[in-house]
Amino acid sequence: MTTNPTLETLHKVTKVLECSIDDVIDYEHDPLQGYYADRQTAKIAQAIQSNPELKELLDITADLSKQDLKLIQTIVRRMNLK
Repeated sequence: MTTNPTLETLHKVTKVLECSIDDVIDYEHDPLQGYYADRQTAKIAQAIQSNPELKELLDITADLSKQDLKLIQTIVRRMNLK
């Protein structure tokens, strides 16, 4: 028994079981391979990459102090209340 089956093996198993790969992977205990540890992180990364304004906002705030980030959070929260 292997704890790290190949993608090809997973495809074969899911084909026989008539399910998707997502149905057989426990993402909480077996993080996704590659760049992201979980689906939510991958979703956030995709949102940032597909939205130039959001990507720019992340880029320009990356080196701010915690105090400055808290100020920006406060401003954005107040803007959302309008």
